[in-house]
Amino acid sequence: MIFASSPQILAPAAAMVVAKLRRKPFVVEIRDLWPDSLVSGGAVKEGSLLHRLLVGLERTIYANARQIVVVPTGWEDHFTELGINIDKLTVVPNGADLAEYEVPDSKEELRAEYGISGFTAVFSGTHANYVGLDLIVDAAQALPDVNFLLVGGGARKQWAIDEVAARGLANVTFHDQVPKSELVRILRACDVGLHTVTPQEVFNKGMSPNKLYDYMAAGLAVVSNARVPLRDVIVDDEVGAVVEPFDLVEGISRVRDADRATMDRWHARGHELMADRFSLQASVTKLEAVLDKSLYR
Repeated sequence: MIFASSPQILAPAAAMVVAKLRRKPFVVEIRDLWPDSLVSGGAVKEGSLLHRLLVGLERTIYANARQIVVVPTGWEDHFTELGINIDKLTVVPNGADLAEYEVPDSKEELRAEYGISGFTAVFSGTHANYVGLDLIVDAAQALPDVNFLLVGGGARKQWAIDEVAARGLANVTFHDQVPKSELVRILRACDVGLHTVTPQEVFNKGMSPNKLYDYMAAGLAVVSNARVPLRDVIVDDEVGAVVEPFDLVEGISRVRDADRATMDRWHARGHELMADRFSLQASVTKLEAVLDKSLYR
C-alpha cells in the first residue's frame, strides 16, 4: 500500500498519484488541516483562487483514500462538510512510550546536572509563530519567582531571546534542541510543562500535541492555554491547569501554588492517561488495524 502523512498537503497529493499509477491501496494520515491552517495563520485568504484550489485538492485526496487516519478527536465535522464518509476515519492520537521516561537519576541530581533551580516551567519544541512565545515571555515578566526554560529551536526563537534581553528578564533560560534521551532528563528536572498556542480558529477543531504527552510521561504537571482545542484530551484540574488563551499567568500561578496532594493527584492522572489512552503501543495497535482494513476491505 501507499501511506502518506500530512504535515502539509503536497505529500499526500504525490502519494495519491503514486498509488493510482501502481494500483495500490492509498492510506492518508492527517496531522494538520490544510489549507485551514494556512487561512488561520494568515498565509492564504479564505475564498481566494489558491484557497479554492487547495480545498479541491484536499477533498480529492480524502475521497481517494481507502482509510484516513487523524490524530485528534473533533475533526469529524470538517470531513463531513467536505462530503467525505467519516466511516473511513480512525483517530490514532499522538503519544509517548513510558519506558523512555524511566530515568535512574533523582530529580535533585538532574537539576544539578542542568543548573535548574526553583519552581521551573519548561517549554519544549519548535519555537514557531503559532506556539505563543509572546505569551510565555509575558508570563515570565508577570511571575518573576518562576523560572522558565525554553528548549528547542525555530524561526521565532531569536525574537524570544531578543525580547527577553530587552525586558531584562533574569528568569528565562534558552536551551538548544537536544536528542530525545536528553530531553527526557531535562523534563524530569522541571516542575511543570507548558503547552501554549497562539489563538487560531483551526485549533478549536481539536488537537493532539506531542509535547503534552512528553510532559505527562515525564511526570510533570501541565499548564495549557488551549482549553477548547484540548477538550477531548484533558480538562482543567485533571493534570494541571487548562485555561483560556490569555490566562497563562493564572494557570501557572495555580500550579505553582498547588499543595502536595493536588500535585500527586495530577501526576497520578497523567500517568494513567499515558498508560491507558496515549501510549505509543496503543497507537500502534490502532494503526495496524487501519492498515489491515485498507488491505482486506
